[in-house]
Amino acid sequence: MSDDQRQYPRRLVNEPVEVTAGGKVYEGTLKDISKGGAAVEFCFPSESERVRFNIGSRVDMSPDANRQKSGRVVREYENGIGVKFDSLYEKG
Repeated sequence: MSDDQRQYPRRLVNEPVEVTAGGKVYEGTLKDISKGGAAVEFCFPSESERVRFNIGSRVDMSPDANRQKSGRVVREYENGIGVKFDSLYEKG
């Protein structure tokens, strides 16, 4: 078994995305996406303006112009979050 424990293969991307959490919209960059989830990075002007996302919190995101996906934050790292989608993402 490989070190990568992901259920679905990820596709690397570098696309703008809007993430809505707690009634606020954040501009981010979609870094990778799979059927089951995605990684999003944010650029905050300063550490004091950095937004914290709680593990398990709900987010909505628009990974492409035609679809909005909902999910939960499963990890947070210095500049971003990992999201597990509520349903499989099928780009169509």
